[in-house]
Amino acid sequence: MSDSRAVMPLRQMNSIRVRPALALAIFLFVLASGCLSSNQENHFPAVSIETATSVGLSAETVTRTVVQSGTSSSDLKSQEAGTISAAQENPTVDSPRTGTLQTATPTEVSVVTLPTLVIIPSDTATAIPVVSPIVSPTPVAIVADTATAIPVVSPIVSPTPVAIVADTATAIPVVSPIVSPTPVAIVADTATAIPVVSPIVSPTPVTIPTETQAPTSTPTSPNPTPTAFVPASGAPDNRYAVIATSAGALSQVASLGVNSYIDFSFSGSASGSGANKVIFIRSIDQVNAAQIQNAAIASPGATWYVLGEANVAGLDPNDIVVGLHDIYNTIKASDPTAKITSPSILNYEFTCILCGGYQSGKSWIQSFITGYSDLYGSPPPVDYWAIDVYPIIWDLDQLPTTRSDIALEQISDFRQFLNTLPSESSKPIVVTEIGLHWGFSGMTFSNPECSTAFPSGEYQTEKVIQYLREIFNGLEASAITDNIHSWYLFSTYRDLTLCHQDNGYGLTLFESPDSGATLSPLGQFFYNWIRGTRN
Repeated sequence: MSDSRAVMPLRQMNSIRVRPALALAIFLFVLASGCLSSNQENHFPAVSIETATSVGLSAETVTRTVVQSGTSSSDLKSQEAGTISAAQENPTVDSPRTGTLQTATPTEVSVVTLPTLVIIPSDTATAIPVVSPIVSPTPVAIVADTATAIPVVSPIVSPTPVAIVADTATAIPVVSPIVSPTPVAIVADTATAIPVVSPIVSPTPVTIPTETQAPTSTPTSPNPTPTAFVPASGAPDNRYAVIATSAGALSQVASLGVNSYIDFSFSGSASGSGANKVIFIRSIDQVNAAQIQNAAIASPGATWYVLGEANVAGLDPNDIVVGLHDIYNTIKASDPTAKITSPSILNYEFTCILCGGYQSGKSWIQSFITGYSDLYGSPPPVDYWAIDVYPIIWDLDQLPTTRSDIALEQISDFRQFLNTLPSESSKPIVVTEIGLHWGFSGMTFSNPECSTAFPSGEYQTEKVIQYLREIFNGLEASAITDNIHSWYLFSTYRDLTLCHQDNGYGLTLFESPDSGATLSPLGQFFYNWIRGTRN
């Protein structure tokens, strides 16, 4: 190629309206073409689109060639300036392509050269993928946090509603144990239970055993006038004894002819009664060692009854074992022939029906034996095991309280427990009280003279006699198998027309408390029974 610079005719530039990118491609084609000579490689002639087409190159080829040439935008700008300058200096140079003379002004020539645009396509295209905010961690984190936060915020599975339902459900059955099988009775020393609650009809009424009617009619008054009494002959059964509770106790005991009695006293003489008096110690600190020695010497071979119904009195066995140990040793040292009973328990496993409740005899006696053995290395040195037996029932539908099955069961269960203890299995049981609390057909709480329950209706003589008949038959039948030594009937006398705070309206053997008093119908029955006349 010659040194003369070819310049695109202005007519062609004006006639061809090419896009800036296409114009740039054409320009770059010229840059990459082989038209440059070795001494003119930095000079790029300007050509028209027709020129590029005439050599058989497309606009794409021109662009690609320019990019491959590695020519910078600054070179293009300097080439552009050189071209314009050459055109101004040689206005009459013949164009090798057109053969015409053209005068190109710098302004016109600058229209076709857009060197600045060369950098735009490559840099911009590669920058696009770099700017990728789509992978922004922030939105992703927001979604994740929100998703994990959902279960935390939803206390639908709160345990509180569940607990409320559970509590309500369990509270329902708690209201129903009105029929507690073993409510507690508050019992006085004579084992008479005070009802804590007013009697409620039991859901399980008990059938009263059918009794054989006596020839005489049932008395209608609390103290019925007895019919003609024909005393039985013969010696009384020494296993039968009584609780003497009257001023004329010695006379009444003698009239009955029993072998033994309990009057709940420590002092006093049994002289004139013809029976053996049981020496009773009510509490650990009631008497001292000297008093015990004197009584033991005065009544050799006597039976000593130490503490009554300890399970009802609320005595902790661990609090009394030391005191009992001292009493036992003092008695035996003073009278080796003396017989000592254990503290009595009120019933064994049964407590009562429809009353406040108390510690069972079973629980108390087991604790007593264990506590004493742990402290002294051996069981209590008692000769008899004592128990008081009553069917304590405050159910209006079960009056009178003549459940002989309950009473006899307490003795049998007590024996079974003692038989499990090798050291105690051979020791006899003494029933220190047996009886009933209510002999009337009804009960009222409206008596203004009595703050506790008071009898209503008629005294049920025949039902009470039938109860005693069943009790006595049961005791005699099991006396040998259960090793029962004796049993004490409660009691010789009680005025059933008066208010008794211990609610004892069971039975009375005499019509009055005086010496020489007449036997009641129950007294007549008892007198004949212990002499073998069974009616």
